[in-house]
Amino acid sequence: MAVAMAGALLIAVGLPLLWLTQGHGDYTLDDPYIHLALAQRIAQGFYGLNPGESAAPSSSLLWPLLLTLLGAQRFAPLLINVACTLASAWLLGRLVGQWSWPQDAASTRRQALTLLLLLLAGNLIGLAYSGMEHSLQLLLTIACAYALQCAWQQREIPRACLLAAALGPAVRYELLSLLLLMATLLWLQQRRRDAVLLLLSGTLPLLGFALFLHAQGLPPLPGSVMVKEGLHGDGAQFLLQRLHEAWQDRRSIPLLLLGAACLWQAGAQRAQRRWMLLAAAGVAVAHLLCGRYGWFYRYEIYAALFLSLVLLISLQPVQPQRWRYSAYLLAMLALLYLPGTLLAPLSARNIYEQQYQMHRFVSLWWRRDVAANDIGWLAYGTQPLRVLDLVGLATPEAARPDKDAAWLQAIVARRKIGLVMIYPNWFGQVPAQWILLAQLRLGSRPIVVGGDTVNFYASSPQAAAELRPLLRDFAASLPAGPHLELR
Repeated sequence: MAVAMAGALLIAVGLPLLWLTQGHGDYTLDDPYIHLALAQRIAQGFYGLNPGESAAPSSSLLWPLLLTLLGAQRFAPLLINVACTLASAWLLGRLVGQWSWPQDAASTRRQALTLLLLLLAGNLIGLAYSGMEHSLQLLLTIACAYALQCAWQQREIPRACLLAAALGPAVRYELLSLLLLMATLLWLQQRRRDAVLLLLSGTLPLLGFALFLHAQGLPPLPGSVMVKEGLHGDGAQFLLQRLHEAWQDRRSIPLLLLGAACLWQAGAQRAQRRWMLLAAAGVAVAHLLCGRYGWFYRYEIYAALFLSLVLLISLQPVQPQRWRYSAYLLAMLALLYLPGTLLAPLSARNIYEQQYQMHRFVSLWWRRDVAANDIGWLAYGTQPLRVLDLVGLATPEAARPDKDAAWLQAIVARRKIGLVMIYPNWFGQVPAQWILLAQLRLGSRPIVVGGDTVNFYASSPQAAAELRPLLRDFAASLPAGPHLELR
């Protein structure tokens, strides 16, 4: 039942997505193309996006390697994500089906509605079309919740769940919190040797990856983690800043409430189950201290789904009154994260109208190095061109908080780049030497992109003379929707 629901929802979202992207079928973010470009480079024997320049633009150790095994084909992430989404639905069905439901028609309807709300509350459908590793992350998260249910019912935790916990941190660093929780469950079951082995198997790959990055002259964490987490100060400063952000950011409220609910439930449980709920609340605390929010509802969703499942496991909502309270909880979460599903087609349209059109211009007309602040589509399939990442994910030199006009001019001139494509609102000022040649404007409302306009600059009069006729030809080739305003 759950697999059929997930399949129907995937089709219901996929068809309008394909239509709005005029049959091209883009992802809802530009980021998956960074992973695909990195996978292409890994297959060629180096780690980074530009030849001779080591970089770690992916937040995941395992995801680019999986894409490499699939040949870094454009739809490889979608293939993996659809498989993970269907597997997640199957596992949710198994988890919910093990509750002691009464054998009547009303209970069957409640099970079906519970599963539907879980699929929507977990944003499983929307994330499948993001092209990122979060669908795999959610599958591993649900496996950990299933393990907790086994421990709750005093059954042995399946080895497949232990494997999921061990793989988790290599997929997303946030899953270190679930690794620790799973080790706690094993410890409570007196499987202390297994708990230690699980911790080692989950952390040693990250240690090895850190040593590899260090050998490449890079920080021990990927550039995407360093930039997006803002890891520029000391540890205490980072935690204080994160506490302040969590207090002010309304998107942290669901995790705060879910974590508090786990603590409240813990007070009514016997010792072993109390420790399980306290460990689950620790997942919320860990994300509040170290995690991010938003970016198409993908960062915090694993914790929200896991905590929701833990609460349901502790409540066992098979009786009408308990089920009603649980349904209210899931319905509120589903409404909160529903835009991740509903907006997926429009978000993919953004990427098609903006980043993909930038890719077309660089790969078919300009055919030279380029500087930009959104680099996924620009880096994928455009070798041997080099892409200067002004954000810093793929260009470690650019991973700095202060980027004034003088710095922009220096880094672009040093790399002899003639074309710069950036959002005008991302930088306070641009160098006076740059010449604005055109503005690429979206034909739809911006949802996941950094703005509705991308400015095309020439870094010198010579580059401007070469670019102008190319831009005129490119403007005439644009599909319905986006348009290029020439200056």
